[in-house]
Amino acid sequence: MNGTFTLESARFPVAEPVTGSAVHAVVAAGSFRTGAARRDDHVRSPAFLDADQHPAIRFESGQSAATTASGRWRGMTCRATATT
Repeated sequence: MNGTFTLESARFPVAEPVTGSAVHAVVAAGSFRTGAARRDDHVRSPAFLDADQHPAIRFESGQSAATTASGRWRGMTCRATATT
């Protein structure tokens, strides 16, 4: 399943070396869309995103945890729960 979110804001200051860079982005949880209305409603419901209570999904990765060995960024917060 592929889906999209509306990007509310983003910043991506790039440093040298790149491991000192940071990413800051916010997407609207209620904007989640896959093209299947019933599934989209379920994903936005309290069972998953709980978009009414937690309207923003934040991704913030500072230089201390900028990338993993695979080059992926860490630091998403969804439903008031941070991941690393």
